[in-house]
Amino acid sequence: MTSAVKSIYNQVMTSAHTSVMQSPPLKKKLKFLKKKTNKEPDGVRPHVSKSTPNAKDSLIQHLKDLLDVEMRQNADLRLQLHEKINGNVFGIEQFRCSPCDIQFYTGMPDYLTFLALCDFLQPERHKMQSLYYERKDTDSAYALNRGRDPILSIHEQLFLVLCRLRQGHREVDLAHRFEISTSTVSDIISKWIKHMGHVLTQLPIWAPRSLITRRLPQTFQDLGYSNTRCIIDCTEIFIQQPSSNLVLKTVLFSTYKNHHTAKGLVAIAPHGPVTFVSDLYAGSAPDYDITKDCGLLNLIQEDDHIMADKGFEIQDLLDPLNVRVDHPPILRGVHQMSIQQETSTRRIARLRIHVERAIERIKNFRILQENFPYKQWRMLNDIWKICAILTHFQPKLIDD
Repeated sequence: MTSAVKSIYNQVMTSAHTSVMQSPPLKKKLKFLKKKTNKEPDGVRPHVSKSTPNAKDSLIQHLKDLLDVEMRQNADLRLQLHEKINGNVFGIEQFRCSPCDIQFYTGMPDYLTFLALCDFLQPERHKMQSLYYERKDTDSAYALNRGRDPILSIHEQLFLVLCRLRQGHREVDLAHRFEISTSTVSDIISKWIKHMGHVLTQLPIWAPRSLITRRLPQTFQDLGYSNTRCIIDCTEIFIQQPSSNLVLKTVLFSTYKNHHTAKGLVAIAPHGPVTFVSDLYAGSAPDYDITKDCGLLNLIQEDDHIMADKGFEIQDLLDPLNVRVDHPPILRGVHQMSIQQETSTRRIARLRIHVERAIERIKNFRILQENFPYKQWRMLNDIWKICAILTHFQPKLIDD
């Protein structure tokens, strides 16, 4: 096709298209199609006639209703997500249905015992929430956006402290587990240890003679030790070596353990529970001096018997009180025991083993298995007593 023919062809086609588009029937059809295309979808926006007087207000109200529905649905989904996330966070609520896990982390036999301990401590009365309070806006969008509250509840604080005592978790580890700062963990632990030490040490754990007689195991009666009031023993806790004080190094060093230690005395009733816990003394302190100074002699009564290891040569302290100490015979210049001495030794060892089991329970709180900093002696003394008294919340040591 030549260029002249092409030019004529283009002019004809352009003229035809213009005449068709300007025809009245086609214009009406195009306007109708355009109006139908721009119409709102069904169910989203109602058709409002221009003749309706409150059309604008009705439309605004309808949009508000739709927005409220969407916001409620969004809030429900966010709350479900928040609960799902928090359900996987380390805390006491995660183990409330698992007594084995609660026993592992806290030393308490179950969740109800944990709650009973928390209620007994009554931290609210001692302003334990003054620095670590629970926020009240947990349902707000702000609370859900920021995730778990960095401030722990009272139950979570106690759970954190018991994890430190029972499993010996380091503060950095606890900070990661509870999603809080290390300094907050340190503040919570020091505050609770002081509070628990004050409350638990006020308990009257010394058992009266009437209770001892009523609960005395049959084994003590069969072996001839029915007058036993308590069984005593000392144990030692490792502490770090002092850096510069030579006198303190000498005083704290235990030749028995070949280590720097703190030493404490424990007394249990014949039926098992801990009835006396002394303060901690330097590792070099003899058992005799600890028994004389700790206050145990102020509790025993006339005609009581105390069962102990042969290292407790304390009969001269008990004679003025008309109290007797039962311990294995001590061989002085004799190479062999008599039959009577051997029988006595076996019987006492059979009964005295229970105080060693009680001390083992105390030291199952693994914080007492650490090399404790000697500068934190005061806290260690509270921890020692707290761990001993917490064994009262565990199942009984000796079956009746």
